[in-house]
Amino acid sequence: AHDFNNTLAGILGNVQIILDSIEDPELRDRLEAVELAALDGAATIKRIQEFSRVNRDTDFEPLAINDLINDTLKITSPIWKDQAQKDGLSIEVETDFDEIPNVKGNAPELREVLTNMLINAVEAMPEGGKVKLSTWSEGDRVFMAISDTGEGIPDDVRDRLFDPFYSSKGPTNSGLGLSVAYGIVCRHEGNIEVVSSRGDGTTFTLDFPSTEEAVERPDPVEEREADKEVILVIDDDDSVRNVLVAMLKHLGHEVVFAADGPSGIEKLSETHFSMVLTDLGMPGMSGWEVANAVKEKSPDTPVVLITGWGREICAKEAETNQVDYVLPKPFQLCNISAMIDEMQTMRG
Repeated sequence: AHDFNNTLAGILGNVQIILDSIEDPELRDRLEAVELAALDGAATIKRIQEFSRVNRDTDFEPLAINDLINDTLKITSPIWKDQAQKDGLSIEVETDFDEIPNVKGNAPELREVLTNMLINAVEAMPEGGKVKLSTWSEGDRVFMAISDTGEGIPDDVRDRLFDPFYSSKGPTNSGLGLSVAYGIVCRHEGNIEVVSSRGDGTTFTLDFPSTEEAVERPDPVEEREADKEVILVIDDDDSVRNVLVAMLKHLGHEVVFAADGPSGIEKLSETHFSMVLTDLGMPGMSGWEVANAVKEKSPDTPVVLITGWGREICAKEAETNQVDYVLPKPFQLCNISAMIDEMQTMRG
């Protein structure tokens, strides 16, 4: 999980920097799809890290199902559009959206469900065909349906669709996709129904409780021209360090970097830094040791711990090791901007 977070940090950081300088609408669409896929990957890794915990974070928020479907279509378009065209197939995707209430849920998880079902629909049409995605509401429930014109599902297979490790697609398939989807839908207090017959296609219908809460739209990231900081970044992973340095410079700050703890501490004797960002897991000198060494040399310098372990680090542990802020990987421009704002507020 830690290593995947490092990889995603490089993908997400570079994509967000490029997005800030790209005007072409088609290129922006593609890059935003990469960004969204990386964020969903980070959310999946977070669930892996939480798997063995007693107390799990819910992370449920108001969501617009129509927007989730459009996002999923954008992410999966290389499969149902580009790859299909390359293979000489025609896959038509149609949407029929009603004006519906929001639902409460976890967006990456629900996109995972939609992605799985959309790919299944495409795979059920080896000669091409049509996929229709519809939404509507009834009472206090929100419904969405995914229909395909494919081969249909035999009765004996349909009865086992949501069984873990069961697959009718041969040994190369894990048989986990629909069982995971079923678990996610149940966690959202939802239901799945399947209507299918051999030769007449398949329709998956999902429903969830509605909510009156509005979807919160994130504020756009604003580049800071004032209050520029001189920041020291210490990380032994070249790709993560380089993208973090690039993101900080993109936000208008001056950055010095080091590849390990001792050389980073040495730079503290040469320059006054307004804050220090250090990785946790480094050979020879850990991030905890770096934080204590920084505070010994400059007690008022804020220390930010950057780590792929994320929520594994509790506030008490950070305070004990003189860390002022924990920045989980993969980080976004908005995360870094918010962190710097908080450090400036702490400094007064």
